[in-house]
Amino acid sequence: MFLTKVFLGIALWICYAITDGITDGFTFHKSKLANNFDNKVFKKDIHGIFTIKRAILASVVTLWFINDFDDIKKLVLFSNMYLITLGLMYPLFHNGFYYITRKHLDPKQTFTGFSTDDFSKDSTARINVGLFFIRKMLFYISIAVLIACLLIVK
Repeated sequence: MFLTKVFLGIALWICYAITDGITDGFTFHKSKLANNFDNKVFKKDIHGIFTIKRAILASVVTLWFINDFDDIKKLVLFSNMYLITLGLMYPLFHNGFYYITRKHLDPKQTFTGFSTDDFSKDSTARINVGLFFIRKMLFYISIAVLIACLLIVK
């Protein structure tokens, strides 16, 4: 049951990353059309709000495992490694579907779809993983962290 929860949590997280990427694609496509989008919420860059939202959801997914551990140290270790796993795999799916959405909405965009290498400097995100190769490598590292996590704690 534990492994089922681990992989179901990852599947749900990937679905969230995909839908979040699509939503962001629509949002930022419309902001470009409006040509007056200032990207600020409460005088702060909107990407900070995105990060808080994603961190809360990832933490909730991780709390799903609280009853699977008798040892608090193993729970804390697993939770941290699982959060790292989720965080590292997020950009591959989020950014991929962001670029697919932007290309779909405006075929004149230079985005090539899921594997876009984005060298534009128009993003205000503090963490902008523009190169597809880096997103792939982060995903592979996330799988390695997950395997290590499972070997260590169970």
